[in-house]
This record gives sequence, C-alpha cells and structure tokens, in this order.
Amino acid sequence: MPWNKHLKLGLLVALLGGAVATYYISQDEKPAIIFAGDTTYYIPGKNKRCDWIAYIANDVTHEGASFSEVHIGLPAAEKRGSIRAIMQVHENIALLSYNLSNQEHTLPVVMTGDISNKALPIQAIRFRWLKSSLLTVPFFTTKADCLATRVKVAQK
Repeated sequence: MPWNKHLKLGLLVALLGGAVATYYISQDEKPAIIFAGDTTYYIPGKNKRCDWIAYIANDVTHEGASFSEVHIGLPAAEKRGSIRAIMQVHENIALLSYNLSNQEHTLPVVMTGDISNKALPIQAIRFRWLKSSLLTVPFFTTKADCLATRVKVAQK
C-alpha cells in the first residue's frame, strides 16, 4: 500500500498547485497611476510667482472610467472658491476640461497634454489649448520646480 500514500500526496500537491495557479491568474494587475490623487501642482501665474495651484483629488490611470476632479485656484488671494475641472487620460494624452463661467450652458475649455515618454506619476506637464504654443498651462509638483522653470525662461 505504499503507492496509495504516494497517490494521495501527489493529488494533494496537484490540488495545492492548482489553487496557487488559480489565485495568481485571477489577480488583476493594478493600472499605472498617471496622476497621483491628493497631489498639488503649481502653476505660474501673471507675475510668475507660482502662487496658482491645481489640486488633483483622485488617482488618474489609463482605465476607461478613471478621472479626477481638479480644483484650480489662487488660495492666497481668492476666498470665494476655485475653478472646478475634470482630468482624464486617453492613450498618451491627458485631458483637462473646465468652464470659465458659472453658467450651465457654456462650452468647456478642453486642454491637452502629452504624457508619452514621461515617468509616472507625472511630475510636470504642459497643457495646451488647440495645440497652441501661446495658450498653455504648465503644472509642476513643487513650487521650486515651477520657479526654476520661470527663471530659465527669463534668462533666455
């Protein structure tokens, strides 16, 4: 009867191996985070002091229904609130859309930013309106990076 013990042990090992394989196959890969939630980005303003901020509330990934509400404002000067925007990613393009008016029947402004070949999560990006080089809004994760970029532009 020693073959009976080996058969039971073999079946037990096969069942355990099957359970482990099923577990690993059933695990979904977590999508890469493009824009990390609970992150503040700094935006150069009129006087290039980087006092404007954009706060991204939730993680944004390549998933189809992944988006985040974004609050854009100047907290040091504006006490009435912020501009509410929506951020979403489609393929290698980040979309930022917002209304400049509080009226319901106005069309949103939609800006795009290229995220191809960038390290994730995004540390700096430039959103453009209609692929313009003049109508742009750059985002930086630190105020120092924002100010350093403005200094480089001034030195040119």
